Amino acid sequence: MPFHKFLLIPTFIGILAFGVGLLDQNLAKVLMPTGNLGFAFITFQAWAVYFFAGCNVKGGAKAYVNYLTGIVAAITIILIAQSTGPSIGIFAMPLGLCVGCIIFLSLERISLFNLMPPMFISAGMFFGLMTYMPGASFLNVGMAIAIYALLGLVLGWITIVFRTWYEGRYAAEHGLSGSAPEDVRPALADAGV
Repeated sequence: MPFHKFLLIPTFIGILAFGVGLLDQNLAKVLMPTGNLGFAFITFQAWAVYFFAGCNVKGGAKAYVNYLTGIVAAITIILIAQSTGPSIGIFAMPLGLCVGCIIFLSLERISLFNLMPPMFISAGMFFGLMTYMPGASFLNVGMAIAIYALLGLVLGWITIVFRTWYEGRYAAEHGLSGSAPEDVRPALADAGV
């Protein structure tokens, strides 16, 4: 595919990113905590996660479950630290991390939870937002991560569907081997279309 034809793919993705920027400015006004500067970075991370999760709806759904699990893991770790802090001081957070890691990493034995990167990404974002964002609470940080991660995963899906369709159409129009439109249908089916 010549560059001038290929350019439509990054342009399409750029337009999606432009939309994220506009949406984020408006969502930041209504999402708590008040005065946040937006959470688009979560969307862009989740968009990338969709690709290493298999570029299909099943992998995207599994990634989302693990994003949500990361939120629960972070809350669990914080609660362990808060409850033990008065008695063990500086060892409270390390204990919370140790116990939380044992519990949540053990979930990898269950197929639905064995995609660990989104769990770590989500928990890390949760800790960061809780630590550095004034007015942060379990609910508003959890909601922000859940909403923006879902948006990113959906954008990953849209990216794959568009690119698969566009490259398949180009290949079919140019008689490239193994690229007839019917050959594109399995890839679109994997993407959930």
